Amino acid sequence: MENYDFVFESDNICYIKMTEILINEYMAMYMNQDLQHQLFKNTFSSEAIFNWLQSQLANNNNNNTILSMIEKSTYEFIGNLEIISEEKNMNEIIISITPNQQNKHFGREAMEAIAQYCYDVKDASLVYLYVKKENKRAIRCYENAGFSINGPGITDEDIQMIYPK
Repeated sequence: MENYDFVFESDNICYIKMTEILINEYMAMYMNQDLQHQLFKNTFSSEAIFNWLQSQLANNNNNNTILSMIEKSTYEFIGNLEIISEEKNMNEIIISITPNQQNKHFGREAMEAIAQYCYDVKDASLVYLYVKKENKRAIRCYENAGFSINGPGITDEDIQMIYPK
């Protein structure tokens, strides 16, 4: 773990700053078509993903914080959490878990931890996320983590969920 810039930890996960060391893991995760379908309206080429990753690594967007998740016991890459800070200290969060780390209950733990981090460290007044209506598994995970459905999302395909303060 000494190669990583540690931010905080939960029971099974270390949260670190996004790092060039994990670029291959990031690329493999975001190039997965199923994951792209769950996260985005469109699919992206490897070049577009690489360029986005490079811009995030260069810290070009001060409103966003991307943390990578590393499993404590194995030091394996789990995925990323993104915090998008908006006006009035409202924080939107996005989670991406690499397919080989799904179904291990990391999602619930990470969502609880990042929501609490937003309230405690980033002084958020509201923590929320958007999820596609068809992604029943993710909705159940978020509800188990303490999120509740708040209403429609940005598009007809998604809903907004909030985490209580």
